[in-house]
Amino acid sequence: MVTALANLIQNNYLLFQRCDDQIKSEAKFSILQSQFIDTVNNIGIINGQYFKPNILKIMNHKANSLFADEERRIFFSSSKKMENNAQDFPESNDLSFTSIIGQSPAIRSCITIASKAARSNATVLLLGETGTGKEEFARCIHHASLRNSGPFIPINCAAIPHSLAESELFGYDDGAFTGAKKGGQPGKFELANRGTIFLDEIGDMPLSIQSTLLRVLQDRCLHRVGSSNSINVDVRVIAATNKNLQLEVDAGNFRQDLFYRLNVISINIPPLRERDDDLFLIIQHFLNKSNKYFQLSPAVEKIFRNYSWPGNVRELHNVLERVMNLADGNYILPSHLPPDITSRKQKQLDLSNLKSMEHVMIRNALRQCHGNVSKAAGILGISRNTLYRKIKRLGIAEDI
Repeated sequence: MVTALANLIQNNYLLFQRCDDQIKSEAKFSILQSQFIDTVNNIGIINGQYFKPNILKIMNHKANSLFADEERRIFFSSSKKMENNAQDFPESNDLSFTSIIGQSPAIRSCITIASKAARSNATVLLLGETGTGKEEFARCIHHASLRNSGPFIPINCAAIPHSLAESELFGYDDGAFTGAKKGGQPGKFELANRGTIFLDEIGDMPLSIQSTLLRVLQDRCLHRVGSSNSINVDVRVIAATNKNLQLEVDAGNFRQDLFYRLNVISINIPPLRERDDDLFLIIQHFLNKSNKYFQLSPAVEKIFRNYSWPGNVRELHNVLERVMNLADGNYILPSHLPPDITSRKQKQLDLSNLKSMEHVMIRNALRQCHGNVSKAAGILGISRNTLYRKIKRLGIAEDI
């Protein structure tokens, strides 16, 4: 039975979620992780990785045929008592890193960095286009951290009116302004105490608030609007943006000192068009969540493969939600797809991606030439003046 289970995991039929250190120390048992495993010992410990046994899920109908009914809830533990104790742990709502679907090197690298970041209290900066899953990464980091018993407070910095941003983030005192609640109100940072605050779209935060945020990050205390009293806060900050913050700094739209404070551990989440190997894994994951069995027609598979997915995983999810509701049977056809997908069959060049490639090529050339612009220009096959213009436009330091 152990061998059968290992084979299922290696073939991605089973999904396991990692438990935190508290569960590991109290329960004293472990269960398999998908991927990265070769053998299983008699109590199911794989490479020192520990997992909640009560969240074993049959992810593919093929798995059912390999287990008898009494074997479907399998716990590798050192005693029956430990197995019974496992039942008391609540489900994790699929928020461990195994909920991020993908086998491509790019996404696995992101998961590796994020899982390491979760072990610390360091500030994390998540970079990536809209819809790549930045908030999911933030929730996973919080869930895998020692702060997971505390609150996770997400806030969209772009959605807050500038006039309300300070009071929304840091709270206000009694009588701070007309219409203020009696007794005042705590801000998001206070609500996130002993937990994590997720500052989404940090690149859109007003400059006037950036200086206040910097002080809070430095001093770990804040002042409510209209109050001189300081309030200590113990908060882990995870920020995210779809902008190039270095370019925003160069343009004067973002404070450089705040950028350095946020950019302790940065994770650049790749767009879906750069994750060809993951596309159908993600599709199958979404389809498996449905109570009804669905299958893509070959024509739809071809359209999906050639589409550029500018809205990334979020767009893919929305498209699948649509087709699962519109399909008459179990077969998903091109007629079920939105017109903008069927009319754009070829992947289109992404100018922002080309700009990133240019940035990398110039940086590599300068590094290879120890900052000598003339030699770097020769390697790149452009003139010295052209390279200087590109260095200035892309905000690249010459002395790399």
